[in-house]
Amino acid sequence: MIVVAIFGVLAAIAIPSFVGYVRRAKGSEATGNLKSLFVAAAAYYQDERTGRGSDAATTSACTVGTDATILQPSSAKMKFEPTTNQAALGFSISDYVYFSYQIESQGSQCGWSAETLDLYYLRAWGDLDNDGVMSMFEIGVGSDDSNLLYHSRGFYIENEGE
Repeated sequence: MIVVAIFGVLAAIAIPSFVGYVRRAKGSEATGNLKSLFVAAAAYYQDERTGRGSDAATTSACTVGTDATILQPSSAKMKFEPTTNQAALGFSISDYVYFSYQIESQGSQCGWSAETLDLYYLRAWGDLDNDGVMSMFEIGVGSDDSNLLYHSRGFYIENEGE
């Protein structure tokens, strides 16, 4: 009886910790994919700004516009389908994902001056336990005095473990 009671106490302590670890592990998907989305945005920005991109003749779009989220986040993994703007950046994910990814932009244009803050907000939305409360990870993207893209030092996170 005592052994069973000890196992019960240990399970009562370990199971909530385990659930928290699993949610944090799922959240690492968002941070990794947002970094990849930033790299794609920075490459697109540089190529278009210097005239090497697809709009090389007109350099009309160093940034892409805001996109709508396609996937409805849930606790189950979903096949990633890039939005038009994500595809234009060359961003894709070959694996199934827990999060939906979004680009919020100041607009699809070129001619940003150096040190333009907030060119993009890159976000990941997810409902890791299917309770209707969303986890959100976000990084801000701007340009520095050399007119190169940079991202915020860390992620802004809401309801990480929800």
